Amino acid sequence: MNKDTVVGVCIVAASIAGVVIFGWLLLFSEWRLLVLELIAFLAISVLLVVAGWIGYTLAATSAFKTLQVIDTDPQKNPEEVEE
Repeated sequence: MNKDTVVGVCIVAASIAGVVIFGWLLLFSEWRLLVLELIAFLAISVLLVVAGWIGYTLAATSAFKTLQVIDTDPQKNPEEVEE
C-alpha cells in the first residue's frame, strides 16, 4: 500500500467513527441538548467567520485599475498603431 492509500483508509475510518460517536452522543447520551447547542454554535460561528473574512478581504483589497486596450491589428499601418 502506498502512503496515499493508507491516509485515505485512515480518513474513511475516522469519518465512520465520527458518525458513530456523534450519533451515540445525539441519540443515546444524556448530553444530547449540549451536543445540539455546541453543533449549532460551531456551525453559525464558522459561517460568520467566513462572512467576516470575505468582508475584510473586500475592504482591505484595493480596486483593480482598468487596463488600456492597445489595438495591435497587423493589417493596419505601423504608424497608426503607434498613435
